[in-house]
Amino acid sequence: MSKILLIIAAALSLGAAVLGFLNKGKLDTTREELTTAQADVEQKAAKITEIDANLGTAKEEREAALTRANDAEKKVEDAQRELAVVSGKVSDLEGQMKAKVTEIEDLNTQLAALKTPESTTPDAGTTTAASATTEAIEALKQQVVAAELEKNLLAEKLDSVQTQMVTLQREAQRREQGVMARGLQGTILAVNPAWNFVVLSLGDRQGVANNAEMIVRRGGRLVGRVRVTSVERTNSIADIVPGSVPTGVTIQPGDVVIFAGAAATES
Repeated sequence: MSKILLIIAAALSLGAAVLGFLNKGKLDTTREELTTAQADVEQKAAKITEIDANLGTAKEEREAALTRANDAEKKVEDAQRELAVVSGKVSDLEGQMKAKVTEIEDLNTQLAALKTPESTTPDAGTTTAASATTEAIEALKQQVVAAELEKNLLAEKLDSVQTQMVTLQREAQRREQGVMARGLQGTILAVNPAWNFVVLSLGDRQGVANNAEMIVRRGGRLVGRVRVTSVERTNSIADIVPGSVPTGVTIQPGDVVIFAGAAATES
């Protein structure tokens, strides 16, 4: 009987040891799963933070773009108003000049009549009238010259305002259509390999447009392509186009960027 009890006790001890080992293994597995789950949660939280940051940046870029568009529209409106004012002044001056020329012609007619009196010896009154008429003619001629000078100055200003307005309208059209000048060239200012983007020395002032693709060269050799994602006044951000950089090559600050147009090639 005692042997049977000893066997049963040994079996129970062995079972307890096996159960303990199994429980330990399960506990270790559970701990590993918990660690993995925590790491996954942290990664997702970091991704959410990144998305929030990108969303905030996108909103800021949108607001900045709207501000630039509003500024451009205001400049065009100001130029149009100034153009109308200058055009009005030129028209007024032309009208005044015509009136003065007509007045001069009338005075010349009067002067001619005064200089050919019936009497060969003009009296003092006629002489005085002729002198006054001559002075009036000279004064009007000076006024015409001054008006002509002012008109020329206004005409130059008119040309300048018209040129400015055309430039502003073209810039506004370019922004709306995302059109860039073929051959536009700049440099890489900075590179962020972790996030796969670069900073360009070109911006809105130079005519850079969102989503434009530019080739990157170094010493005449193609090293990759970038696509503009954000445009500021004097610089812009561009993503490195995946697969465009040859193996073993990296885009570096100082590399040249060129916009070759819609039909850009990798030659």
